[in-house]
Amino acid sequence: MMNKDEAASVLSKDATGISRIHHSAFIIPHSAFVLIVLTALASSAFASQGWKPAEKKDDAHWYPEMPEGPINETLINGSLDEAGAPEKGALPHPKGWAHPDNFCITWAGGGHPGKCIMLDTQITEEQARKRQQQMRDCVAQGVDVPPPPSKAALSKDGYEAIGGTYGVSFYSEKFKCKPKQAYKISFDYMGPGGGAKVWVRGWGMLDLTNQKSMKELEQEKEDAAAGKTAEPVKKERDRKLFDTWVGCYAAGDGWRHFEQPFHPTRRPAGKDKETGKPKYGYAEVHYLRIMLYAYWPPTQYHFDNIKVEEISDEEYERLKAIPADRK
Repeated sequence: MMNKDEAASVLSKDATGISRIHHSAFIIPHSAFVLIVLTALASSAFASQGWKPAEKKDDAHWYPEMPEGPINETLINGSLDEAGAPEKGALPHPKGWAHPDNFCITWAGGGHPGKCIMLDTQITEEQARKRQQQMRDCVAQGVDVPPPPSKAALSKDGYEAIGGTYGVSFYSEKFKCKPKQAYKISFDYMGPGGGAKVWVRGWGMLDLTNQKSMKELEQEKEDAAAGKTAEPVKKERDRKLFDTWVGCYAAGDGWRHFEQPFHPTRRPAGKDKETGKPKYGYAEVHYLRIMLYAYWPPTQYHFDNIKVEEISDEEYERLKAIPADRK
């Protein structure tokens, strides 16, 4: 999910582990900055749990569906050709992926070859939010999904389009991330250069056992004074630990192929004092998701043939020096 604050300032890590900040030119007062950071952290906590809003108050935002279920061994159905099991109140969808709405997100022919996912960012944000709420209501009520509305005309600058605010996202199901394993993502893309990205996002468990509220700390003091002892209760939750993306920068007509390596668990840890070679630590990333993402300019973006393959560390080092559209 990319919200309005993230569209202004996004902190991500690329395949080499180097932090990048992409930002627009603006100045934020300190108090407003703190509020934005706290809001982003709260939003990330919800998203990393696969939270799907269902109440009317959530109409003010556009949230992509993050499919629930067990962690698959590998990315399923990267060709996007195989259909998932039918679900009451939902439209047909590619196996291993979220559900389209046939408005901002369409699963149809025209792929490279076969079927593909088309993200349409030339729909107004207001219409996109209403369609998303309609999709939620159909699932909750178990009724057929009605056809989408006609697209509202955009203004000359088009900034009211969903591509000018949140962008449109489409997630895969979870799939396993192996410890210390390097990978390569590849995919085919058709659309304007620079207007889309394919993200790889990874989650692991955050241990919250020792993070206690004031009420819990007070209770511990009372128990200790009364001579009571108890084993700490294990508390943990999902937390996003890895982000990288492939920018679809190459301009041109028709389908183009992109590849990029990534190392989701590896983190730079300085250099060895004797050899001068890089040292690494490793994070406990348990599972990954692919997120197809399109934003500006407002138009249609097509994705197909998404693959995630295991590679050696040597191949990772070789590939990371080559632009994603030149491999």
